[in-house]
Amino acid sequence: MFLSLKNKKNLFKSDLFIQGISDETINMMSLQDKESSLVLSRIFRRTVNDNYTIFSDLNFPHIQRRRFMRSNKEGAERFINILFDQGHRVLITPHHNLSLTQKVIDNLEEFSLYWERYTKFHEAITIEVYQDGDPFVLFIKDGNLLGVYCIVPAFVIGDGESTIQELIVALKDRRSKNVLYQQYKLEKIDNTLNMEHIPIKGEVVQLKLSRQIKYGAQYLSITDLIQDQYDSLIKDVNKIVDKKYFLVLSCFSKNILAGVHDKTLVIDNIKQGANIYRHFLAEARFNISSIIKDNFISNAFDKEIYKKAKIYKNSHFTRVSQLIILKEAAYQLGLKSRVLDTRTLLIEDPLNDTRCLFWGGMSQFTTLQARQLADNKHLTKMLLDEYGIRVPKGRLFKIGEYDKASQYISNFNGSAFIVKPLNLMGGRGVSTDIFDHNQLLMAWQRCEQLKCSNIIVEEQILGDDYRVLVVKNKVYAVARRIAPYVIGNGRDNIRELVELKNIERRKNKYLRNSPVVISSYVEQYLSQQGINLNTVPEKGQRVNLSKVSNAGSGGEIVDCSDNVHIDWIPIAVKIRELMANAYHVGIDFLMEDISKSPSDQKWGVIEVNTNPDFAVHLFPSEGMPRNVGKPFLEEIFSPSPQNKFVYRLKILGKVQGVGYRKWFKQVCEFRSVFGYIKNTSSADIVDALIVGYKNNLDETVELSYRGPKNADVRQVIVDDLTDNIEEYRSLQSFEIKVTD
Repeated sequence: MFLSLKNKKNLFKSDLFIQGISDETINMMSLQDKESSLVLSRIFRRTVNDNYTIFSDLNFPHIQRRRFMRSNKEGAERFINILFDQGHRVLITPHHNLSLTQKVIDNLEEFSLYWERYTKFHEAITIEVYQDGDPFVLFIKDGNLLGVYCIVPAFVIGDGESTIQELIVALKDRRSKNVLYQQYKLEKIDNTLNMEHIPIKGEVVQLKLSRQIKYGAQYLSITDLIQDQYDSLIKDVNKIVDKKYFLVLSCFSKNILAGVHDKTLVIDNIKQGANIYRHFLAEARFNISSIIKDNFISNAFDKEIYKKAKIYKNSHFTRVSQLIILKEAAYQLGLKSRVLDTRTLLIEDPLNDTRCLFWGGMSQFTTLQARQLADNKHLTKMLLDEYGIRVPKGRLFKIGEYDKASQYISNFNGSAFIVKPLNLMGGRGVSTDIFDHNQLLMAWQRCEQLKCSNIIVEEQILGDDYRVLVVKNKVYAVARRIAPYVIGNGRDNIRELVELKNIERRKNKYLRNSPVVISSYVEQYLSQQGINLNTVPEKGQRVNLSKVSNAGSGGEIVDCSDNVHIDWIPIAVKIRELMANAYHVGIDFLMEDISKSPSDQKWGVIEVNTNPDFAVHLFPSEGMPRNVGKPFLEEIFSPSPQNKFVYRLKILGKVQGVGYRKWFKQVCEFRSVFGYIKNTSSADIVDALIVGYKNNLDETVELSYRGPKNADVRQVIVDDLTDNIEEYRSLQSFEIKVTD
C-alpha cells in the first residue's frame, strides 16, 4: 500500500497510481518534479531497526515492532528482554507473514524454540508487542471519518428454525456475493459445534477463533455509535497524510467506544488503496448510494456538457502511443514536455509555471483508488449497480471454481452469456455467445492458458459496443467498436480475406499494431456459422469472425461523435464520478444505437477504463479523427494565450534529393508549426519559413540539424522575423513549395 505523506522526512520513493517509475528516472527528476502530486505518494521510510517513523509524528501510542534478520538473534533477544521488562507479552512471526504463522511467547525459552523453527525457512523475523485489545479500523476520506468497523470472528445468528449447518450454508452464500468476503473461504470451523443444533432466534454462535479477515472473520460496523471520540486522532493523521486519499487506520483497544480516552488504544498501521476501499464496502455496500454521493461525487450534475472534440488531421504521426499523443497535444498549446522514461511524461506550462505528470494517458490527478477500482471489473459492476447504472448480471469465480460456474449458468435459462478474465485488458480472454457447458469449458480453458486467477461469468447484452470518453463533466468523443469481420470478393477464402484485411489495417497507424488473428476462438465462431477458413464468401457477403469488438482483438473503430443523443451525457458523467471521482475515463456501453435515448432501448455498461486509449478517437477506421488530446490538456492546464514567432531558416549541406523537405514537414506538423520549405537553385541549400510558439520553433531548429537518414546538415542560419508577424498570421498549415 502506498501513502501520501506531508512530512518530507518520511519520504521514501515515488509511487501513486503507478508502480513502474524506475529508480533511474527518480534520480533524474528535479526537486520540483518530485514535489508534484504524482510523485508525492510515498510509503513509510523504515529506520535501520525497521520501525515506522511516521508514528513518531502522532501523539498516540503505536505498536512496538521490529524486524530482525536471521543472523541477528542476539539483537532480537535484547529487544524481547526490553519488552518483557516493560511487562508485555510478545508476538513472534516470520516477516511479511504476520497473519499466517504467529506465536505469543512469555519467556526466552519459547523465543529460542520459535526462532529456530522460523529461521529454517525465513530470512527475517518480526517481533512485536502482543495486543490483547479488540482490533478495529477507522476509514477516513478527505480528512473525515467515514466509518468505524470492529473485527469479529465468524459467527451466525439463529432464526429459531435453521440448524447451525443451514445457517453456515446461508452465510457462505452471502459471503460469495460480498465484494470483500468472496475472496476468502470460510473453512476449519469449530469441530466441537453440533451442526444439527437449532439455535434460538437471536442466539449468536461463534464459528472460529481467528480475527483475521482472510480466515473468515468479518467486520461489524459500529459507525452509528461513534461521534467525536476519535477526532483528535484523525486531526493528527491529517497533519501528516494528504487529506484527499482514502485511508484506513488499524488500531487495538479494550474499549473502542471510549475513543482516544481509552489508555489501551494502540495504532497498528495506516494503509491506502482500492483494496482498502473494498474492505470498507464489505459492510457499507447496502447503503452505498448515499455513501458514494456524499463522499465522492461533486455537486455538478447540472453542468454536464457535450464538448465534442474537433476534427483533426492525423497524418503527421509516425508512431502512436498515449505519450506521443499527449506530447503532440502539448505542442498545439505551446506547452513544454519532457519524457522521463518509456511511460512517464512531464508537461509544463512555461507562462503559468504549472506542471503535470502523466503515466500513459493518466494524469497525476488519477488516484490509485480510481485506477484499481476500474481494474477490477467485478467491483466496478457492483458499484455501478448499487447506484442504479445498468450492468450485466453475473458472478465472479476463482479459476478453480469451474464446477460452481457450471452450476451457475443454469440461471441464464438458455440465454447467451460471456466469460472474461477479471483483470485483463484489450479484450484478451473474452469469450462470447456461450450457451452450454461445452462452450463454457472451452472459454474457461482459454482463461487458464492466459494464467487468469479470477473469471467473470455474466449475461450477454445484445447491441453495439460504444466507447465514450469523459473528462471531468464533459464528454469529448464517442466511437463505435465493431468486432472483426471480412467482406467476400467471390474469389478468396476467409483465410485469404483476413490477410487482405490486415494489409489494409497496416495503413492505420493505430490499428496496424493489432492485426486480425485467426485463433481457435475464431475458428470455433466460424464453425458455429457452418463455415470454415477455406470457405469462399460471395461477393459483398459479410462474415463475422468474432463478437469481441475491442480494437486490440482485430476490431474496427467508427467515429460516432456527431450522432450522440444528449441524454447519454449525464449518465456518462455520473459513471465517471462514481469511479472514485476519476479525472477522466473511457466507458464501454452496449446498446442498440447511441443516437437514441437511453429510455428507448436496452443497454448496459460493461467496463470503465481510467487509462482510455486516446488513439481510439484519433485513428478511427471510419469517420473523422477527433483531436481529444488538446482539450484534455486544456482542462488540466487552462493555458494562457501565447504570442507566436516567425523564423526564416537557411539549411546548408546535403539536403536536396534525400527526402529532407518531406522529413522537415513532418517535424513541423507534429509540433504545430506552420509555414513552408523549398529547394533553392543551389543544390546544397533549402529555405524554410516557420511560424509557431517559441518553444516549438526552437526545438524545430535544433532538430533541423539532424535530418533524415541520408541527409548531412552542415549549418543552419536562423533569421528572426517576429517583428513582421502580421505578414504571416494567415499561415495555417505547412507545405512543401516548388523550387525558386
